[in-house]
Amino acid sequence: MAEGWALLRSTALIRFDAVRPEAPTSAVEEVDAWENRWFPVIDATLRRSFPDVHAKVLLNLSQTDGPPVILSVATLLERLDALRAATDPVSKAATEKLEIRGVTQAVLDQVRSVIASVSKVSTTPAPAISEEEAQRSHADACLRPGTRHRLRHDSFPCQQSATGRFTSSAPRPIMRAMTILLSALLVAIVLPFVWATVSTILCKKELGALDNHHPRSLHTNMKGPAARAFAAQQNAWEALGVFAPCALLAHFGNPTASLVTTLALVFIVARVLHGVVYVANIAPARTLLFTIGVAASIGLFLVGAKVL
Repeated sequence: MAEGWALLRSTALIRFDAVRPEAPTSAVEEVDAWENRWFPVIDATLRRSFPDVHAKVLLNLSQTDGPPVILSVATLLERLDALRAATDPVSKAATEKLEIRGVTQAVLDQVRSVIASVSKVSTTPAPAISEEEAQRSHADACLRPGTRHRLRHDSFPCQQSATGRFTSSAPRPIMRAMTILLSALLVAIVLPFVWATVSTILCKKELGALDNHHPRSLHTNMKGPAARAFAAQQNAWEALGVFAPCALLAHFGNPTASLVTTLALVFIVARVLHGVVYVANIAPARTLLFTIGVAASIGLFLVGAKVL
């Protein structure tokens, strides 16, 4: 029981030993109305388009009512201010998206002035996403049904220190949606089958009939575009063997690096065009595109190894 209360205290944004603030009813109602209108907009916008930003801005926040809504919205404002002040491209894009959805500076200032007028309400400043946030997030995970057992089973128990904080040596998995890098990997997997289909169609056009009982012997009789399409298929398999481990290393080793998306797109464009010019028998372009694809794969390896 004592451990459960300690976990709950670790996850809460408001200290349980603090005096409950008394705010004027009109201010509470006004802030509550603002939250009811704009919290779902902020939640849905960031969750759909910027899941990583959503995890930071809305960590441990949810819609509430009564005096606690003052503290909740004040914390949300501080995090949105931090998001607006950030200079990285993702934060800027998230801010622009929110403004398109109506969450403008004027809307934020409107509720900010109401909160500022409540002189008796004191908020606990929302910490930057730091060790304290990490402690809260881990304690929250420990409270979820089945999580404690899973962590112990994996030899990463939730341990309470002498100060009441919960620690764990468990690595945090990065839960990510289908990224451009993984999409590129999927395209690279499909490409050999695309060129196999093209080769089969051209072979049938060239030979007039296909021997489905011995399909692997067909290439010995192929000439011209059909033979080159078959060669493009073989080369696509070879390129996949190089690209796949490099892509996975980048995805798990350094997924937030800005170069990951660029290199993935360069590889896929190069590989698609490589097959096209291979069939068209444009040898110099084929060699150049092959080299670009290899260079992109090596680049992903270096990004995943955090050399670039």
